[in-house]
Amino acid sequence: MKMPKLITSTGFFNTGSSAVTNILQEFESVNCRGNLVETRLLYDTDCISDLEYNLVENPHRHNTSNAIKRFKKFVDFSSNPLMDHHYEHIFSGKFKRLSYEFISDLCDVIYKGQYFGDVYNRGKLFWFLNRCYIKIIRSLFSTRKSPNWISRTLISKNETAYAGTFNEDKFLNSTKKYVGGLLAAFDKQADYYLIDQFLPPTNLNRYLRYIPEEIECKVFIVDRDPIDLYLTDKYFLNSALIPSYDVNVYCDWFLWTRGQSEKFDLPNNAMRIQFEDMIYHYNETREKICNFVGVDINSDCKQFSCFDPKKSVNNTQLLKRFKKINEEEINMIRTRLKKYCYDFPKDGIQPDYSKMNMFDC
Repeated sequence: MKMPKLITSTGFFNTGSSAVTNILQEFESVNCRGNLVETRLLYDTDCISDLEYNLVENPHRHNTSNAIKRFKKFVDFSSNPLMDHHYEHIFSGKFKRLSYEFISDLCDVIYKGQYFGDVYNRGKLFWFLNRCYIKIIRSLFSTRKSPNWISRTLISKNETAYAGTFNEDKFLNSTKKYVGGLLAAFDKQADYYLIDQFLPPTNLNRYLRYIPEEIECKVFIVDRDPIDLYLTDKYFLNSALIPSYDVNVYCDWFLWTRGQSEKFDLPNNAMRIQFEDMIYHYNETREKICNFVGVDINSDCKQFSCFDPKKSVNNTQLLKRFKKINEEEINMIRTRLKKYCYDFPKDGIQPDYSKMNMFDC
């Protein structure tokens, strides 16, 4: 069976990575099931990359077991329909089962055991109650052995401990099997699987090791004009994810996040894309995107159904949209982030804020 290609678009929050996703999902050959929401399983805290660090790179009986428990907690949370059920939707209701099988594959031994972290992870109140309980038991049975039916701690004797593999080959093989199983769980077979944010914009070579060799992967890293990003958050989103409350802090943050990405050389299967190019140089950039992933630009396609540059142009040149702009702040961004500021063309398509809303595609 021909294996599909995996396409993912990533960025730095609100930088327009979904524009690549929108352009590609217009093609019939692309399955965008993973575009329901961001899917950051490979690199989020307590997920696969953290597992590799604690099992393979820095193995120890305590932190290894604790890392697997944290991953299991993430799986349980993401599989709970009352909490964060989107992984089950993306992977056709198989996410929890496949994740539990992955945990089992990773472990050399699963046994009954407990340690400090099992108490610590339950919070301060449990820690305090457990300490009180231990002191009471010790005082009652200071001179004789306590009965078997009395526990020496509030942690259950049936607490599970995990001896995860410290063998790198075994870890990577289990991970590839797991990721391959998740992709195979997509509800619609296609030539291309399109998953938003499946890889981060940093250290891509580390995360590409988790994907089966038979699945070709293409990655787009999308960035955006720093002035537009600043104004969007300051005057529209107020997201608390971007420090737009202080322009100096914003510039520090912007340089820090881009520096993380630029620290690493891009592999051959990754490409940097500017959000504005998808609008002001739409035809050339669309062709560039299609050629990079191998999508036939002349194949069946509902062009402009998901991304329309005539609409999305109103997400740009926001100095013209917002009337009360602090010029000192803008000049600070122009000076400190000059390298990243976009040179908007004077001709061709231009924003018309009277007709379209922000975030219209």
